[in-house]
Order: sequence, then structure tokens, then C-alpha cells
Amino acid sequence: MSVEIPPVNAWLGLPVIVHSMQEVANHDEVWPRYLALNPLQRENFRVALSMDIVVPFFRVLEVSRPVVVVPPVAPVPVVPMPESIVPFQTAADDFLGWLTRQATLVRDNGGLRFVYGDAFRLSADTVSVPIVIQRNGVEVAGTRFVFHYHPSASGPSVGHGYASEAHFKPYDSAPKYIRVEHHQCNGGVLAAPYAAAKAKARAFG
Repeated sequence: MSVEIPPVNAWLGLPVIVHSMQEVANHDEVWPRYLALNPLQRENFRVALSMDIVVPFFRVLEVSRPVVVVPPVAPVPVVPMPESIVPFQTAADDFLGWLTRQATLVRDNGGLRFVYGDAFRLSADTVSVPIVIQRNGVEVAGTRFVFHYHPSASGPSVGHGYASEAHFKPYDSAPKYIRVEHHQCNGGVLAAPYAAAKAKARAFG
């Protein structure tokens, strides 16, 4: 039931063995060293006094060293890779499926976004807006497509040939039948990119 306190100077003096807190408080050399302990070390010191062995003073300090708490690191979300448009450019349904899947990815993942390029006049009555998908701020190869706006046309091409005011196409010169129309973008994941692309095109004129 004691703690062995080494001398302040290792070359001078002898260790001091104390058996109770009263001895600690009455000892001119030990008391200041006890007061210098942190709360955990003081608790260990008192526990050591109650043990049936002589506890070296360094053990009181050693077991009370602050534990370094490493804050948990939040997992970095994995941003999915969009699909290439290349296999989906030859049929209207394939293009619609590809565009819907990519719009869903963009909606659900903060690291993805549609980027709308500068609009330009493709013909007398066609304004084209190039669009690409960026992943973590970098363009994803194989994701370029376009939005065409025809100022003189009105409404979607539902049941009346190919005329329509605006639509997505896989590329500027794609056949008229390979495109995604206005009515296919209402109320779904394509509504937001359709509205953004149309605003870009109408701002051009």
C-alpha cells in the first residue's frame, strides 16, 4: 500500500515511499509533485496507495497519459460514372432510355451535373444548345448531346409529324425521328434539364 517517488535529481537523494495521503500532504517534496498531477493521475495515485504492492511513480503517470481520440472520418461518397451515349444514338427509345437514366443519376448525386454550353444558331430556325455531363467538375467523355429550339414552331410533335418547338437530340445532325420531345419530359426527371436547356436557347433568341 505505497507509492515510490523518485528523487527530483536522479544523482542525489533516495526515493521516497509514501503509504497514505497524509504522508503525501506532509512531505515537502512529494506534495508539490502530487499537486502537479492531472485529475486522472491523482486518481491513479490514490488507487496505487490502496494496493498491496509498491507502485513506481512512473506507473501512475503512464496509465494516465491522455488518449488521442481520432475523430471519425465521414466516408467520401462515391459518385457514379454516367453511361456513354455512343451505343444509344441510333433509336429514339434507346436515346430516351439513356437520357432518362443519366437525368436520374444527376438528380440523385451531387457530384454530377448537366452543363449547358453556349447556344448558337444551327440554321435559320434552329438554336442548338450543347449539353454535357460533368462528374466532380470534369466532363465525362461520351456524354455530349444537344437541345434544339425552333422559335417559329409551337407545341410538341404529338400526332403531327416531326414539327415541335423544342427537343433533345443525341447530336445536331441526328435524324428527325431520334429525339426526345416536350411531352416526354413533363413531370419526370427530364423536366428540369428540359426547362434549363430551353431557357438557355430562348435567351439566345
